[in-house]
Amino acid sequence: MNKKSIIFTCAFLLVIGILIIILSGSFGRKPFAKLSYGDVMSAELFIVPPDATVLLTNKDDIVKLTGILNEIIIYREDDSGRDYDGQLVQVTIALKNGETHTIGAYGSFLFLNGKCYRTKNEPSQKLNAFGNGILNMCPQNETVTSFSPDGKYRAEAYGTNTAITAGGLYPYEGIRIISTENDDVIWEMESGGYTVSFTWSPDSRYAGIYYTGRIWGESIIVDIVNKETISLPELDEIAARYNESEKPQESRPDPYFEIRGWEDPQTVIVDFSWTKENGEEFSGQYTYNIKTKSFREIGKAS
Repeated sequence: MNKKSIIFTCAFLLVIGILIIILSGSFGRKPFAKLSYGDVMSAELFIVPPDATVLLTNKDDIVKLTGILNEIIIYREDDSGRDYDGQLVQVTIALKNGETHTIGAYGSFLFLNGKCYRTKNEPSQKLNAFGNGILNMCPQNETVTSFSPDGKYRAEAYGTNTAITAGGLYPYEGIRIISTENDDVIWEMESGGYTVSFTWSPDSRYAGIYYTGRIWGESIIVDIVNKETISLPELDEIAARYNESEKPQESRPDPYFEIRGWEDPQTVIVDFSWTKENGEEFSGQYTYNIKTKSFREIGKAS
């Protein structure tokens, strides 16, 4: 093969390569074209706004989602979609072969496992409509917000965890404390309670947080300065101070410990109750100093 032939062959291959790249970007590809319902172990939606997470458990919903993903088409990578302003509907699917994929519809852009691609509007819009349709069928918790006395911090319980329910209620997705100056998260806890309330110390250093489960209520204190959680005395420690006839039953004590207020910047006032062996409720109120760890009973809960 002479020199001209070699040059011509190389040029031809280069042109073919460029055409393949261009055409593959123009025609796109369907990464989930062969996906079926039987391949999916779990599917979860995350929609922002409003920062809601929904676990799909209904077979028909997963079948419909699979059909939408079959039609998803991606073209060339385009990171300009990261600056797109709009609602993101994101689905995470875990497959039986061990793979996990995260797909996010964002207008004419699609996020796939962390990469941003151009996409067709129609499949993207279908995924967006599907996510919002599921979301609209689920009850959503109203965000609980409380500002510190000095206005520097905001405590909030946010989101809805639809994977867990009790009596038609869904727990909050999380609880956090945020700086109002720059929106930095000072402290956070995943999986909030079914109900949440906040009580600030007078000097704004501590946030008392009360949250409930199905058959219990617990309070913790967050030290804003040290960004740490302070626990209150546990059920056994409090119950040990009372007579046998007043102690909680072992099988179903249903304990509730709720911070009601602050006696001073270091002392919380706590209402408590539990179920005794005879099935009756026992309740009381105490103060607890978080510095000295001293306990003082002050009578029946108000």
